[in-house]
Amino acid sequence: MPIEAAHLYYSPIWPFGKVLCRLWNTFFATFASLSVCTLCAISAERLWALLRPFRYDSSEISVKTLIILVSLWIYAFLSGVYSFFIWDVDEEGFCFSDLSAPFDKAAPILIINVLLPYATCLVAYGKIFKISHKQEKNICLTTVNCSNKINSKRKRIVSHLLVRKSTVTLGLLLGSFTLCCMPFLVFHIIDAAVEHLPNRLYVSSITKWLFFVCSSSNWALYGLLNKDYRKTMMEIVGNMMFFRKNRVAFVQNQELTIRVTISNK
Repeated sequence: MPIEAAHLYYSPIWPFGKVLCRLWNTFFATFASLSVCTLCAISAERLWALLRPFRYDSSEISVKTLIILVSLWIYAFLSGVYSFFIWDVDEEGFCFSDLSAPFDKAAPILIINVLLPYATCLVAYGKIFKISHKQEKNICLTTVNCSNKINSKRKRIVSHLLVRKSTVTLGLLLGSFTLCCMPFLVFHIIDAAVEHLPNRLYVSSITKWLFFVCSSSNWALYGLLNKDYRKTMMEIVGNMMFFRKNRVAFVQNQELTIRVTISNK
């Protein structure tokens, strides 16, 4: 974002050279792909939690989870490396991060890294909503006829409520992505196919900053709506402050010990 802000000041000229232009495109493609693919993975995880509540443990970070996270980062990095070679600075000094690469080169990134994961998110979210709505009708906690079944269904009910809350969070994240990121993607698809669009540089800057707004707001949306996330972050901050206080106390004790030793001598 700082580089893009400086670029906005010098717009439409790219003042940082070809190498940084390519690196900028690489990082942008990497983190944009990672953002969408992470939403896709979260959608699949929420659907799995709803379909297999007895086999799902939200408090456990399994080896499979770590493998998925590492795989997402590797895939996003490879996408960024591919982007390094398809964008460049032209003769007039424009960095092609403002514009779209040729359609035959940009299409694989747009389809595989963005459109397919986004479509997967929508399908998974639709199934989650349908299953949640169906289970709401089947869950009974207050009638006498269901009293004997409460214990056997308690874990499923609790899991259902947790997943439903997470589904609301996921829905807001997808909504934010749709409103802020889809204009960017639609513009670049059209711009890659049509060579002469009116005011293409200005539209590119507006859609790109909408993309930044979406990425910047995800943590706030997730933090405000997810109690476990807030609790974990508070624990991390608390542990950091605890270790800092202990380190300061340790240093003070060491200094006091040295002073006492010197005074005794």
